[in-house]
Amino acid sequence: MQEQHEQEKLSQNDSRPSRREPLVILLCLIAIALLLNVAAASTALNHLLPKMVGGRQGIAARVNWYLRSGQLPADARTAGATLQFVMDTERDATATTNLPDLPVAENAAPATPKS
Repeated sequence: MQEQHEQEKLSQNDSRPSRREPLVILLCLIAIALLLNVAAASTALNHLLPKMVGGRQGIAARVNWYLRSGQLPADARTAGATLQFVMDTERDATATTNLPDLPVAENAAPATPKS
């Protein structure tokens, strides 16, 4: 009798979905998403880094050249100057919207041509 009761408990436990299954599925989806992200980042990096003339074309060699040649600081300065230009332009644009009522020069009346 007691053995039957234990077997019924085991069969009831087996029919319920385990709490680990959704966790395993979630972890697998996260791992797949990370792998896809790494692949996309590698492809983008490979596309963005300049090609080396007469050198190795592998991504590691190109990243090494990019870091050692001074291209990274130059690109950072360019990005900073671009951001500063955009921000200054925005500041100037807001300042010019509040112009006082200044007289505007009118077009001169058409004159007869001199011969």
